[in-house]
Formats: sequence, structure tokens, C-alpha cells
Amino acid sequence: MSKTMIKVKNLRKVYENLVVANDGISIDIKQGDIFGLLGPNGAGKTTFIRQISGLLKPTEGEIYFDGDKDIIKNPEVVTEYISYYGQRLLILDSHRTWEVVYYTGIFRGLSKEESLRQTELLIDIFNLTESRNKLMSKLSGGQKKLVGIMSSLIALRPILILDEPTNDLDPENRKKVWDILNYANEKFNTTIILVTHNVLEADQIVNKVAIIDEGKIIGMGSPAELKSKLGDQVRLEIYLKEQYNSYNFNFSEIGGIVESYEIKPGVWRFLTKKGLVHHIFTHVVSKISLDQIEDFRIITCTLEDVYLALGGVKDGIK
Repeated sequence: MSKTMIKVKNLRKVYENLVVANDGISIDIKQGDIFGLLGPNGAGKTTFIRQISGLLKPTEGEIYFDGDKDIIKNPEVVTEYISYYGQRLLILDSHRTWEVVYYTGIFRGLSKEESLRQTELLIDIFNLTESRNKLMSKLSGGQKKLVGIMSSLIALRPILILDEPTNDLDPENRKKVWDILNYANEKFNTTIILVTHNVLEADQIVNKVAIIDEGKIIGMGSPAELKSKLGDQVRLEIYLKEQYNSYNFNFSEIGGIVESYEIKPGVWRFLTKKGLVHHIFTHVVSKISLDQIEDFRIITCTLEDVYLALGGVKDGIK
């Protein structure tokens, strides 16, 4: 059985303006987990990981690494265990791309030769060879994000924490990030904590997830365990043609719909049981007509459905 790499007990953070960002959070993260923190903006995810990264002192609670290392009493331990990428990279605009990664490796204790070797490898993996000598001020937003991720990967520590790492990345680079994270996890048993409000990321990469809302954990387990709480529910999504987007349909009298709402103009979502999909679709079409439908999808329940069922807000995650 994998050992517990991070143990958090009753973590609470209250800011000076009396805003409670984390309220009694307890989590055990095993070595080798790819652990997702899912929730809306402002839920307390970033506050939580800044505390376990030693960047923010908790108001109350305990944090232990690798069994018995109390990082609140001994914050110097953090640098031995954590590689961290925050939402914003503190850009050294007057430095070149390769220098930012290289000097990060040096600061983490690599020799000049090893730091340069790892820097060149990462530049090659993320296809930034043509930009290696560019000043950071000349890079695009997506390229700066990649440099930040590369800086978290050089001299990799046992725990890698990434706060919304794939925002602003195109699909190709997003896939590269996931590929190298999976490689680090499988090759070095790296424990990865991924902060996101994107349910597709959480569903595809994590093996355990905590759903956070208003500073509290409202659900935790593997994606399969959490989704099993909804039984055999599925989603039916209907996309109307643009000229019918303003129509307001009343579906309340259709039996078997657990929940229905308009995601955005012309896009309707219905939550129902698997065995009732045909019934629901038939009745919806009888109200709308096939000529008005651009597309439709039948989707097994996602972590977003779990989040909403547990009481999360509809506009919180995507």
C-alpha cells in the first residue's frame, strides 16, 4: 500500500477581512496519486495549495509530509519536497527563455552541467527551440506558461503542484503537458496535485479528486466513485440552430427529467436516467422539432454533475 505523502488535518484559513477561505479541510494524499482539486473560482483551491506549499501560513490545522514532517513548524522541509507552478509566473522579462529554466535548476541544487542538460531536454520536449534565446518579454502568453511549467519540472521534486496549468494553452501543448505529467508520475512515482475548474481535465487525468466549494470539501474519492453516487443518470444536451436560440421552451411537464436548464442561449441540458433517454428525447423533439435542432449529445454523468448534485453552483465549473 502506498504511503501517505501529504496529510492535512482540519486546515482553516481566515484572512484579515474575516473571509474564510478554507474551513476545516482534511485530506490524505498518497504517494503517486494524481490528485485533483475541483471547484469554482474563489472556492479556496489556491489558498489550500499555497498553504501546503509553504507560501501561506494556516490560521489553524496541521500539515505533514512523508509521514511525520510537520511543515508548519519546519517550513524549510517544503523545498525538499515540492515543485510548484502557480497561476502566474513571476516573469524575469530581461532573461532569456533557457536562462529562466536553467537558473531554476541551479537554485534547486543541480550542477551546471545537469541543469543545462535538463533545460535543453525540456526546451526540446515543449518545442521551444526557436524561442530559447528570446527574452521572456517577447514570448506569447502560452509560451510564458510553458516556461513556467518547465521550471516546475526541472530538478523535479517528489510532489508537483500545478495551479490551473493548461489555461491559455492550445490543444497540442495541453496534450504535451499531460503526457509529461503522466510520464513523471509513472517513471518517478511523482505525487501530482492538479488545481482546476475544468471537469474534462479532472476526468481524464486524476485518480482521486476533492470537490471544494466555499472553502469546504463537498465530495472526495476517485472520479468513478463520485460519479457512482448519481447511479445511472446521464445527460442529454440539445443544441438549437441559431435562429431558434431565443425560444423559451417549457419542459416541466415531461416526466422523468431530474433537472433541465439552459446552459446558454440555444443549448439545453437535461439530467435523466439511462432508460428514459429515448422517452425524454422523443418528448423534447415533439416540442422543438428536428428541423430546429443543430446537434444533440448523450453523455454519461461527469464530475460536473456530481458537483451540482452535491450543491455546487451552476456557473462555477465548466
